[in-house]
Amino acid sequence: EDMDPRFRTVEGVGVAMQWAYHRLTTDDLVNAPGWGRDVRKLVGRADTAESAAALGPELAAMLQTGVRVNGTEQESMIDTANVVVRRASEAGLADDFDLVMSVDCQTAAGPFSFVVAVNQTIASVLGSSA
Repeated sequence: EDMDPRFRTVEGVGVAMQWAYHRLTTDDLVNAPGWGRDVRKLVGRADTAESAAALGPELAAMLQTGVRVNGTEQESMIDTANVVVRRASEAGLADDFDLVMSVDCQTAAGPFSFVVAVNQTIASVLGSSA
C-alpha cells in the first residue's frame, strides 16, 4: 500500500513522509523486525479519549528512533515528530473509522504533515502537506 493511491514517484521530503506513513502502518519487515508500529492493531487499546491520546507520544518516539535493516542500524529520517491520536467520534468522522492520527514531522529536507483515519483494517490518508 502506498500513501499516494496513484503510486507516483516521490523525492525529497516526500520520501520521509512515505517512510513515516509506512512505519505507522507496518509492524515488521522480513529484513527489519520491529521496524514500525501498525496503528490498526492499536485500535482496541484506544477505547477512551485518554488512552487514544496516550498513543501519540509512543508513536512519535518510534518515528524518531532508528531501525535495524539487514543487521545494519539506520538513523531515523525524522528529526522531530508530534503525533496526536483521537477517537474518530471525537474528530467528527463517520462510524467507518475508530481513530484519527495527525502527524507533524521535521526532517533535514523540511517539514511535512499528514492525517490518517484508522480502523482495524484500513489506514486512509485524509490529507497531507510537505
